Amino acid sequence: MCYIPAVDDASDKKNPQDARKERVLHTRVPAVLEQELKRVANAWRVPVSNVVRALLEDALDTLDVVGAKAEGELREVAEMLASERNRLRRKSSERLGKRPAVTGSGPTPAPAAEINTTAAMGNGPAAKPAAKPVVAPIAASAQPRHT
Repeated sequence: MCYIPAVDDASDKKNPQDARKERVLHTRVPAVLEQELKRVANAWRVPVSNVVRALLEDALDTLDVVGAKAEGELREVAEMLASERNRLRRKSSERLGKRPAVTGSGPTPAPAAEINTTAAMGNGPAAKPAAKPVVAPIAASAQPRHT
């Protein structure tokens, strides 16, 4: 038999003293678990029900601690993500603010050709002119015949 304090909402409203009474909780356990509980109870020199109660209370306390810690870590991660999201939004809006407005009336004009200021000032070698595309003449045999 295992005695575990239980909280019953109905009994709390009727008589507050009933809520503090311990209740009997029956459960089935595998034989291996029963043997282990009896071994621990003999080592501690307490009834098996006290071992079960202590283990359940410790397990519930541990769950509360682990849950609170996990919740705290999740909140920290959520705050980091929110902070990073805001940083990326600011960075994105700054970049968008630096671009010229697009009117939507056709393709964006190509940027002006860069000027080699060193060569223009006479302080360095002149820039090489852009190479002209080479177009080879079509051989007479490759041209279509008109018949």
